[in-house]
Amino acid sequence: MARANQFQHLGAVAVNVLARLDAKKQVKEQLRAQGIRLTYVPACEIVAQTKQYLEAHPELYEQPCNARGKWACADLSHEQVAQTRALKRLNFLIQLLRFSVPRAY
Repeated sequence: MARANQFQHLGAVAVNVLARLDAKKQVKEQLRAQGIRLTYVPACEIVAQTKQYLEAHPELYEQPCNARGKWACADLSHEQVAQTRALKRLNFLIQLLRFSVPRAY
């Protein structure tokens, strides 16, 4: 029973990550619009500006659910997570086999 509730927090985590990604994208676009090259801006400054942007725009926390589909807000079951992990691992092993043997493809 505890195992079934183990992944309920992932929906909220996904929303936070997507909101942060959108805020960072907006900050980078603002810097580019000012004519500043991103390579000259330290990463810590971009992160600080991203945090300020998120504080000023709390609506970004609601947008990921609407704009990116229901998966961002859905609770994933343990079986879904395990199946996804297994498929990713299988894909990795196939690629590893494919490129480790000469002329295997």
